Amino acid sequence: MGITVIDGYHAPAFVGSLTLAVFLTAMTAARWFGTSILDRYGRIPLLRASVGASILGLLLVVFSPSLALAVVGAAVWGTGTALGFPVGMSAAADDPTRAAARVSVVASIGYVAFLAGPAVVGLLGNHLGVRHALTAAVGVLAVGLLVSTACRQPTSPQEGPATHADPPAHTEPSGLVGSPGSAGPTSSEASVPTPRPVQNCPRWRPNS
Repeated sequence: MGITVIDGYHAPAFVGSLTLAVFLTAMTAARWFGTSILDRYGRIPLLRASVGASILGLLLVVFSPSLALAVVGAAVWGTGTALGFPVGMSAAADDPTRAAARVSVVASIGYVAFLAGPAVVGLLGNHLGVRHALTAAVGVLAVGLLVSTACRQPTSPQEGPATHADPPAHTEPSGLVGSPGSAGPTSSEASVPTPRPVQNCPRWRPNS
């Protein structure tokens, strides 16, 4: 980013460093506040918006007629590239049975991009200039837009039959005791004696 501003716009060295700082600050802020947007809209809309912002910011940096607009493009570019890699890592870990293999693949792709990206830009910069060599990243972003649907959040699995559920409570069918189809009183009912009404008894009188 700094070399692009210095060589492409013939800006002083401190302006190139300042532009890189703007890029990194925008990326950090987007990662800090982007989780609420992710929770609200989901992965696919967020990734598509991130790719669109990245392409817009990159094109502003490369084809901007002024340095000030290029710095704005650096901020937009940093915002767009903030959540792509973290969301991809999160999507790779959705399936617990294959999470280790998928996360390792995504991490390897990220490391290859970090190591090979500057070399490819430098190679193209020898022929096209560093400023216009950045347009190669547009193709990579377009591929990311096409495969963004692979990061779709899994649906909640349906609850299966309960294996450790308590047995259902035994209910007695209604009916009179001793009648056909009646199971009679339960053990708890049988153990409780039925109160009897008190009959009027003659009052005892002593013999006079």
